[in-house]
Amino acid sequence: MPDAGLVTQLAVGLCFGWAAVTKLAAFGRFEQGLASFEILAPGMVRNAAMVIVLLESLVAVCLLAGWARVWGTGVAVVLLAVFAVALVSARRRGVPAMCACFGGTAGDLAMPRTYVRLALLGFGVALVVFDAQASTVVQVPFSGAALVAAGCVTVGCAALTVASETVAVVLDKGRPPLPRLDR
Repeated sequence: MPDAGLVTQLAVGLCFGWAAVTKLAAFGRFEQGLASFEILAPGMVRNAAMVIVLLESLVAVCLLAGWARVWGTGVAVVLLAVFAVALVSARRRGVPAMCACFGGTAGDLAMPRTYVRLALLGFGVALVVFDAQASTVVQVPFSGAALVAAGCVTVGCAALTVASETVAVVLDKGRPPLPRLDR
């Protein structure tokens, strides 16, 4: 039976890796999503997008390879905190920001799914930090059972985010549709 800390570490690494890969695959949409927050000057968006992809890739490598996991989780905490501040800022200003967490291919506005993803990933990162501080043993992640379990956790969390949005839509059925981001 794989260690729960190791499975969480791998699941968080898989999530950050998947986010980086999908951002690269739809880099233009990711740039649009980043620009939709209206925080960065237009000339800074491309560079910021590249730095985000690079940092997410670094987190994935650190957690999946099992080395420098404290450093990798530190970077993950900073990325999640910056995203949370950007979301709150956009919402407070009434800006219909597009969630480009996974490349922006779906073009989702920041909706309940975005907040659930952020909370789940933040919880996972917190567990990895706790496990790294509590454990004196360096985790070497690549066991087949741990990787399969981590994949199942990642898929389960993705399903949970869709379920939460479905519930929100059902409960919020009388609201007018959200504005489109065609600007």
